[in-house]
Amino acid sequence: MRTKYTTLARRSRLTLSLLTALLGGALTATGAPLAEATAQEAQDSLPSRDRAKSILPEPREVTHSPISQVRSFSLGGIIQRDSYLSPLRYGGTQLGFVSQSASYGYRRQRRGGLSQLLARPERSVDPRWTDHSLLSLSLSQSTNPAGNGRMWGLQFSYDRSYLRRLVEGRYGRLALGPALVGRGGARYSSRNGNNPVSIEASLGLGLSALYSYRLPSLRFPARLRLYGELDLLSLSFSQEYGESYYELYYYSSWQRRLYLRGPGPALRSQLVAGIDLPLLDWMTLSLGYRLDLQRLRVNALERSSLSQGLLVGVSTQLLPLSGRRAQTDYAPLSPF
Repeated sequence: MRTKYTTLARRSRLTLSLLTALLGGALTATGAPLAEATAQEAQDSLPSRDRAKSILPEPREVTHSPISQVRSFSLGGIIQRDSYLSPLRYGGTQLGFVSQSASYGYRRQRRGGLSQLLARPERSVDPRWTDHSLLSLSLSQSTNPAGNGRMWGLQFSYDRSYLRRLVEGRYGRLALGPALVGRGGARYSSRNGNNPVSIEASLGLGLSALYSYRLPSLRFPARLRLYGELDLLSLSFSQEYGESYYELYYYSSWQRRLYLRGPGPALRSQLVAGIDLPLLDWMTLSLGYRLDLQRLRVNALERSSLSQGLLVGVSTQLLPLSGRRAQTDYAPLSPF
């Protein structure tokens, strides 16, 4: 009798073990799909605003092309004539600020698809192209030949050019390309009581050239720079002879005072030369020379100026960074 109960107990334990093994295998086989379904249900239960964040591109850091900058103060002289204010030539001194910068161009790459619609397109530096800009702001004071009349002037110009490298070798680099130049300014004369102020504004399209040469020395890598620009076509503003700004404002329209001229009646050109001298490892001193020539003949009026000055400044190299990663990775280095 006792043997019979022992056999039944063994059979019950064996049956329980088999059932436990079968149930464990079934749960193991169905565990992954159940977990994936549970995660999918949790994802679907999220608000639409949280699900929309997943379509944003991954944060990354964007490295730009290094920028060579030269910022200088200028001191020189000017000879100018504005027949709207006086038929005489005035000569005097001129103070100014000149900022010149240049960087390589970019070669854009194709996007991967719709998933990269919001992402910034990939690009790489293209040394064949150079993006160049020249900004100048000057203030002048001049007198007439008799010394009894003064003229104050304020001039502004911004030159933006995109140049293609043509020559590169042991004797330097030469690039050539188009340029877009905007100019503006005003003159005030103490001898003209009716119309004491003259305003000038122009937008020109020209040809520019950039040459640079660096000395092949590690201890003294001085750099020579030469930039020139000539307007080929310009749109200029000029009032009529003897026309006051009161008459222009009330009885005429300034759109009718815009004139399209070529390099003959509207001759505008500028030249900037410089040398960058490294002072050991402290700084890079920039010394240069600037020449600016402007002449406009329209409506029986003539405006001309010839200015030149010496430049003294500092040359720097910048490496801009942008993107969301740059805002976080370099956060300890930022004062903001």
